[in-house]
Amino acid sequence: MADPRFPPMQNGPSRPPPQRTGGGGIPIISILLLLIYGAYVGIMIVGPIFSDSMAKTMDGILEANIRLALGAVLLAIFIIILLFSLMDSGKQKGGQRRPAPAPPPRSTPPGAQVKKFKPVSPAGAPAPQARPSPTPAKENVKTTPAPVVKRTLIPYPVEVEGGIYGETFIDLGKTKTLKLRSLVVEPEYLN
Repeated sequence: MADPRFPPMQNGPSRPPPQRTGGGGIPIISILLLLIYGAYVGIMIVGPIFSDSMAKTMDGILEANIRLALGAVLLAIFIIILLFSLMDSGKQKGGQRRPAPAPPPRSTPPGAQVKKFKPVSPAGAPAPQARPSPTPAKENVKTTPAPVVKRTLIPYPVEVEGGIYGETFIDLGKTKTLKLRSLVVEPEYLN
């Protein structure tokens, strides 16, 4: 019996039919490709190794190097198709879920009254005051200015000629700073 709160979807989104899989969740096409590749390897590659008559017959049709190269190509195609089919089956399992239907709005039973409430504030309550600052202001506190430290600037290189330079300042202690100039654009490129 269907739940009356959740009506069946009419003309809903169509889903692709589920992909047929083998016992372990591997798509049928991958199993078929594996069987075809196994037969190729058995007949064209392994068979001639153990049977001289089969080797002569196969060498008359295709040389051994060509058979091995063809086997490698077939293996690559098999792996690519297997990966794509596994990726597609993973998307179908977890990626295409439809959202749960929203529950219908609640209706009040017949004869029930619905009251709307206003927020309650006590009579004669004072108006809300501004919040105090997190750090209270200190009164009658004398502040002394920080001592001024005289810094010595050391330019390197000392002399520069033309061009565009980038400057980097590096502290060398409390009283010394290195002004390192790096050539960015050479003067011959500026004209």
